[in-house]
Amino acid sequence: MLGRTDALYGNLVIEFKKHDLLSSNAELRTAIKQIREQYLERIDENRKPNFVGIVFDGKKIVFVKYDIKDKIWLENIRDFSENSLFDWILLLVGVKKKQVHPSLLRKDFAIDSPIIRKHISVLYKKLGSALDNGHERAKVLFNEWDKTFRYIYGGILD
Repeated sequence: MLGRTDALYGNLVIEFKKHDLLSSNAELRTAIKQIREQYLERIDENRKPNFVGIVFDGKKIVFVKYDIKDKIWLENIRDFSENSLFDWILLLVGVKKKQVHPSLLRKDFAIDSPIIRKHISVLYKKLGSALDNGHERAKVLFNEWDKTFRYIYGGILD
């Protein structure tokens, strides 16, 4: 039976444990095994590198990250300190950032993408309105965009 994760924030799986529980090696191993087996190992293979498991008891923190080369979850067991807190914060801040990769851009911005289908008409109307109303910044940016795409596509847009 699957347990309930304490917190799932983007690609972070966070387990909070009773204060000082992880000072016992047996409890530490059990907690790491739990987060790996119940959550991290169930993730699709191609998505594993994007996830991080965190086990925290107020005194110790464990970061569990996927090693792409060896295809295993690696644990980094540390005393909770200013440095480990900083690392945790970096993970929290970075969680909502999307990796820039051609296949992800193609997926998100393809003509059949839900994002594009939902927002392209709004963008078109707003741009048209800004250009019709003489918005100078919109006009300059549009002309730059138009010039760039005409160059890229060799004038086939004419």
